[in-house]
Amino acid sequence: MSNREIRLSIIGLGPIGASFGLALASRRETLPLLRIGHDPEPLQAQAAKKAGAVDKITLTLSGAVNQADIVLLSLPLHEIRKTLEHIAPDLKPDAVVLDTSPAKARVAAWAKDLLPAHVHYVGLLPVINPMYLLASSAEEPRADLFHHTVMGIVAPVETPGPALKLAADLTALVGATPLFLDIAEADGLLAAVEVLPQLLAAALVHTTTGEPGWRESRKLAGRAYAAATEAADHPTTELSETLLAHRHTLPHLLTRLTAQMDALAQWLNAGDAEAIRAWWDQAARARRRWLGNRQRNAWETAPPTEAPSIGDTFRALLGLRRPEKPSS
Repeated sequence: MSNREIRLSIIGLGPIGASFGLALASRRETLPLLRIGHDPEPLQAQAAKKAGAVDKITLTLSGAVNQADIVLLSLPLHEIRKTLEHIAPDLKPDAVVLDTSPAKARVAAWAKDLLPAHVHYVGLLPVINPMYLLASSAEEPRADLFHHTVMGIVAPVETPGPALKLAADLTALVGATPLFLDIAEADGLLAAVEVLPQLLAAALVHTTTGEPGWRESRKLAGRAYAAATEAADHPTTELSETLLAHRHTLPHLLTRLTAQMDALAQWLNAGDAEAIRAWWDQAARARRRWLGNRQRNAWETAPPTEAPSIGDTFRALLGLRRPEKPSS
């Protein structure tokens, strides 16, 4: 087997994209890997290069993906379609395109429409290290950002097995455990745990700032308000695209949320302290249970995964071509 260089292009060198590059830096002694970076913001690209997240940076998308074996798109959702359209002519046969966006069905549809038939799409759902779960430092690129976590892997049903294997190998190389999900299932899960909290934060801001007493209450708002509304501070274009991508799932979640609020309002009006206490205790226990499992990465269905050998990765890269159809 030829020890040819594996070319990984990372498009988008924010905290997630740069963390992939940093996580793979320690593998370069045994893995012939060239990490090529591109970011629309030149200063961010230069910072990633200086930090060691990539080996070289390119100024153009075409230069970044030309001859790449793997292309990782770590971009806001609203930038992915135009990026796929731009890079499609420059992707070599059997290249694998990965993305880290929060709306997999939409990106999979774009990939099917825009990418050549000889290019394979697989979606990734990165989850951050529990060490940084409650820390602002999670916004910084880190080599261990994906350690002690799962990473969702989703793909269209026609995706060849070696492309999925490559995604799983890459996941293990950056320190995470692969978790294979159906595309629709993944989007439903993301809507509940990623998108809904952002909606709640925005709703809380609208509710409180629209009150007549906000002029004075804003002076008293402290840690609880800042923490609860932090998720509302999100780029509007990106969030609106994400909301529309989840428009079939979110109404059901919002209906269930409204039912919870209605029940709470009834208990408050009735002065039912016992019901309120039970409701709150149940939520507190559920959160503690989730947080404890998350911090230990202790999930009943998560099998142990060893980092792949170089041979595994090469087999994934070199075995992607679909078998030739037998001649009739």
